[in-house]
Amino acid sequence: MKNNNIVIMYDIMKNINRIYFKAQSLENSEMKWNYSGNGNITVTNDCEKVYFSEEIILSDGLKYFDKKLWNFMEDCIEFYRYRNGEYEKIFEFYLKNEEFVVKKDYWCSPDLYFGNIRIIGDKICFSVKIEGTRKNELLEYVYFRDSELDIL
Repeated sequence: MKNNNIVIMYDIMKNINRIYFKAQSLENSEMKWNYSGNGNITVTNDCEKVYFSEEIILSDGLKYFDKKLWNFMEDCIEFYRYRNGEYEKIFEFYLKNEEFVVKKDYWCSPDLYFGNIRIIGDKICFSVKIEGTRKNELLEYVYFRDSELDIL
């Protein structure tokens, strides 16, 4: 990792331990994904890979578990989700004018995924927009440390 912004993102991510999550169904969605919640992150580092094990308690009291992988390369950050027993690459984020931009959107028929990631102070804000024949969803994740809990 040579790019300073990628190094900063890596340093923040390897120290994350909390998450705020929000899912919302937008206009014309059939999914009714309207949840929010807070949770804990267990972080595991393996060289320049950061693994997240997420446990989120949703507003209705249900628990949601998920796994993610962030692979920090010299010129990009790769994002993987865990599905069907393996990590699947979804996005590659590159820096352009000091902002992270996704190399290409992710197609999972019949849906198209758009990604966005930003550093705000010591927090990581990650969002995924999903559009398809039945979906129009916005998923938002804010990753942070315990000490920042009072700011959400």
